[in-house]
Amino acid sequence: MACRFDEEGELGHPSFWRYWGVAALVAKEWQAKLRTASPRLTEDDLELLVYAFPRGRVTKLGTKYVIYHGNDLQPWMKITKRQIEKTFGVTGRCCWQFDEHEQCLTPDKEEMRRLLRLTEDWPSV
Repeated sequence: MACRFDEEGELGHPSFWRYWGVAALVAKEWQAKLRTASPRLTEDDLELLVYAFPRGRVTKLGTKYVIYHGNDLQPWMKITKRQIEKTFGVTGRCCWQFDEHEQCLTPDKEEMRRLLRLTEDWPSV
Protein backbone atom coordinates (compact mmCIF):
# COMPACT_ATOMS: atom_id res chain seq x y z
CA MET A 1 0.00 0.00 0.00
CA ALA A 2 1.08 3.57 -0.47
CA CYS A 3 -0.11 6.27 1.96
CA ARG A 4 0.44 9.98 2.24
CA PHE A 5 0.76 11.65 5.59
CA ASP A 6 1.93 15.12 4.58
CA GLU A 7 0.02 16.83 7.38
CA GLU A 8 1.94 14.86 10.00
CA GLY A 9 5.39 16.15 9.11
CA GLU A 10 8.40 13.88 9.55
CA LEU A 11 7.57 10.44 10.92
CA GLY A 12 10.02 7.58 11.13
CA HIS A 13 8.91 4.10 10.10
CA PRO A 14 8.27 2.91 13.70
CA SER A 15 6.06 5.95 14.39
CA PHE A 16 4.22 5.51 11.10
CA TRP A 17 3.70 1.79 11.76
CA ARG A 18 2.12 2.54 15.15
CA TYR A 19 0.53 5.98 14.61
CA TRP A 20 -1.27 5.01 11.40
CA GLY A 21 -2.23 1.59 12.75
CA VAL A 22 -0.40 -0.42 10.10
CA ALA A 23 0.31 -3.25 12.56
CA ALA A 24 -3.40 -3.40 13.50
CA LEU A 25 -4.42 -3.33 9.84
CA VAL A 26 -2.06 -6.18 8.92
CA ALA A 27 -3.15 -8.24 11.94
CA LYS A 28 -6.85 -7.79 11.18
CA GLU A 29 -6.44 -8.59 7.48
CA TRP A 30 -4.28 -11.65 8.03
CA GLN A 31 -6.21 -13.10 10.98
CA ALA A 32 -9.14 -13.67 8.65
CA LYS A 33 -6.91 -15.18 5.96
CA LEU A 34 -5.13 -17.49 8.41
CA ARG A 35 -8.45 -18.70 9.83
CA THR A 36 -6.91 -19.66 13.14
CA ALA A 37 -8.63 -19.44 16.46
CA SER A 38 -5.56 -20.09 18.55
CA PRO A 39 -3.18 -18.47 18.78
CA ARG A 40 -4.82 -15.32 17.42
CA LEU A 41 -2.67 -12.91 15.49
CA THR A 42 -2.72 -9.49 17.17
CA GLU A 43 -1.33 -6.03 16.66
CA ASP A 44 1.10 -6.72 19.50
CA ASP A 45 2.56 -9.64 17.51
CA LEU A 46 3.42 -7.31 14.63
CA GLU A 47 4.10 -3.99 16.35
CA LEU A 48 7.90 -4.32 16.45
CA LEU A 49 8.29 -5.72 12.92
CA VAL A 50 8.40 -2.29 11.29
CA TYR A 51 11.21 -3.20 8.89
CA ALA A 52 9.64 -6.42 7.57
CA PHE A 53 8.12 -5.08 4.35
CA PRO A 54 9.45 -2.92 1.50
CA ARG A 55 9.11 0.76 2.26
CA GLY A 56 10.33 4.12 1.14
CA ARG A 57 9.82 7.83 1.42
CA VAL A 58 9.12 10.70 -0.92
CA THR A 59 11.19 13.86 -0.48
CA LYS A 60 10.77 17.16 -2.29
CA LEU A 61 13.97 18.72 -3.58
CA GLY A 62 13.21 22.08 -5.20
CA THR A 63 10.56 21.43 -7.83
CA LYS A 64 11.38 17.73 -8.19
CA TYR A 65 10.81 14.74 -5.93
CA VAL A 66 13.00 11.81 -4.98
CA ILE A 67 11.55 8.48 -3.96
CA TYR A 68 14.07 6.77 -1.72
CA HIS A 69 13.60 3.01 -1.62
CA GLY A 70 15.27 -0.24 -0.56
CA ASN A 71 15.12 -1.85 -4.03
CA ASP A 72 12.90 -4.63 -2.70
CA LEU A 73 9.53 -4.09 -4.39
CA GLN A 74 8.38 -7.29 -6.10
CA PRO A 75 5.78 -7.75 -8.90
CA TRP A 76 3.62 -10.10 -6.78
CA MET A 77 3.14 -7.30 -4.19
CA LYS A 78 0.39 -5.82 -6.39
CA ILE A 79 1.69 -2.26 -6.41
CA THR A 80 3.88 -0.66 -9.04
CA LYS A 81 6.23 2.29 -9.06
CA ARG A 82 3.72 4.12 -11.26
CA GLN A 83 0.92 3.54 -8.72
CA ILE A 84 3.17 4.85 -5.95
CA GLU A 85 4.04 7.94 -8.01
CA LYS A 86 0.33 8.52 -8.69
CA THR A 87 -0.57 8.22 -4.98
CA PHE A 88 1.93 10.95 -4.16
CA GLY A 89 1.08 13.09 -7.20
CA VAL A 90 4.68 13.04 -8.45
CA THR A 91 4.31 11.19 -11.77
CA GLY A 92 6.78 12.67 -14.26
CA ARG A 93 8.36 14.85 -11.57
CA CYS A 94 10.38 12.30 -9.63
CA CYS A 95 13.32 9.96 -9.73
CA TRP A 96 13.84 6.75 -7.80
CA GLN A 97 16.98 6.44 -5.73
CA PHE A 98 18.21 3.47 -3.70
CA ASP A 99 18.75 4.16 0.00
CA GLU A 100 20.21 1.41 2.17
CA HIS A 101 18.24 2.74 5.17
CA GLU A 102 15.02 1.75 3.38
CA GLN A 103 15.94 -1.93 3.04
CA CYS A 104 13.98 -4.64 4.80
CA LEU A 105 15.71 -6.23 7.77
CA THR A 106 15.99 -10.00 7.57
CA PRO A 107 15.00 -10.78 11.20
CA ASP A 108 11.81 -8.68 10.90
CA LYS A 109 11.01 -10.11 7.47
CA GLU A 110 11.51 -13.72 8.54
CA GLU A 111 9.38 -13.30 11.67
CA MET A 112 6.62 -11.68 9.58
CA ARG A 113 6.83 -14.51 7.05
CA ARG A 114 6.55 -17.03 9.89
CA LEU A 115 3.60 -15.29 11.55
CA LEU A 116 1.70 -14.80 8.28
CA ARG A 117 2.77 -18.17 6.85
CA LEU A 118 4.10 -16.49 3.71
CA THR A 119 5.98 -18.51 1.10
CA GLU A 120 6.85 -15.40 -0.92
CA ASP A 121 10.24 -13.88 -0.27
CA TRP A 122 11.83 -10.49 -0.95
CA PRO A 123 15.28 -8.95 -0.56
CA SER A 124 16.50 -8.01 2.90
CA VAL A 125 19.72 -7.37 4.80
